[in-house]
Amino acid sequence: MDSDDTPNAAQAGESLEALGAVGELNAERLQRPPRYWFLVGFILAVLALVPLVTDLLSMPAALLVLPGAIVVVFLFASWKQPSAVRHIRLHGSMWLPFLGGVLVVGFIGGINSALYDTHGWWWIPVIAAVVLFSLGTIGGPALDRYWVRRVRNPRD
Repeated sequence: MDSDDTPNAAQAGESLEALGAVGELNAERLQRPPRYWFLVGFILAVLALVPLVTDLLSMPAALLVLPGAIVVVFLFASWKQPSAVRHIRLHGSMWLPFLGGVLVVGFIGGINSALYDTHGWWWIPVIAAVVLFSLGTIGGPALDRYWVRRVRNPRD
């Protein structure tokens, strides 16, 4: 009886190791390239500078500069784009950090616009741009790591 249990235990161990290897590979594929979050931070910074740019430049120039900056970012993002598309299906509590980040970005953008429109302080959009860029470049990878942990351990 022991001889029958030993091959099954060995096969089960091999199956668990193979399953673990597949899980690790999937977790690695879920993480975005490092430049992705840099570009998200840059786009958020450009959007934070909209009130300042529209005041400093004429309206036609502002309508060319701002979309032009975002087009340059998207062209840079599409350069050497990885062939595999990364899809993350958010389930349950995985939405909470994402929604929290969206609310923080919206709050900072609203305060930025309100203070600049009310007081005209030129440095408010600059500070908001730095904060939003930092949020994109630091918070984005943290969000990826959180999602990878949730995919690896769905019961946690």
